[in-house]
Amino acid sequence: MNLAYKKSGTGQVPLVLLHGLFASKENFHGLSRKLSDDFTVYAPDLRNHGESFHDPDMSYQVMAADLAAFIEETGIAPAMVFGHSVGGKTAMELALSRPELLRALVVEDIAPKRYPPRLEREVRALAELPLGEFTQRSEAEQWMIKRLGNPAVARFLLKNMVSEKDDGFSLRLNIEGIQNNLEKLLDFPQSSRSYHGRVLFIRGGASDYILDEDLPLLQGCFPDFRIETLEGASHWVHAEQSENVAGLVRGLL
Repeated sequence: MNLAYKKSGTGQVPLVLLHGLFASKENFHGLSRKLSDDFTVYAPDLRNHGESFHDPDMSYQVMAADLAAFIEETGIAPAMVFGHSVGGKTAMELALSRPELLRALVVEDIAPKRYPPRLEREVRALAELPLGEFTQRSEAEQWMIKRLGNPAVARFLLKNMVSEKDDGFSLRLNIEGIQNNLEKLLDFPQSSRSYHGRVLFIRGGASDYILDEDLPLLQGCFPDFRIETLEGASHWVHAEQSENVAGLVRGLL
């Protein structure tokens, strides 16, 4: 198996949850629990994240190929696939390249387009984190808060810092690989392909990742799509409104 993953739930329909950049399978714990009666939930770590392998290539084509191999090797095709942010772009690329592996697609707060530069500060902060200087996690947290000015973002990023047996710290994610591929991750492979299965886009009302002007693009790639806006939610819709997100996913059954 090429991707580390967590499996939960007892439902008949297989559901694959794909996390976003800097996250891991652990970030879907709450949503997985809410969906466990209706689905058998598979939450893999994308390459260069969590407990999955490190690799210098992070194009959406290779990450979609990872996901295709995962679905085939676990024998769960056709599966419902849910992806957030980078995971959403990976899921869209899979739907466009291997549509037979999906029964439906849910995309959380991301569009199949190129985004302007963002996240450089966070990537640079992780890359320059002086792991050898810390004896306690709280020291790393204070360093990151001072660097970024946002305690919530600092704590989220530091979920990737793990303790070593010699009492030091290391990063689980491949920050060098992410840094070298950030331009690819902000982009999306453009083509004339389309996926004709059911697609649900969920966007946060307080997020700017899916704009009204993007709707024709969604229609071109995914003719059978609908979009739901959860007012008050930011880019992290599943974390802030997990019950509403779970209800929308159940609605696809």
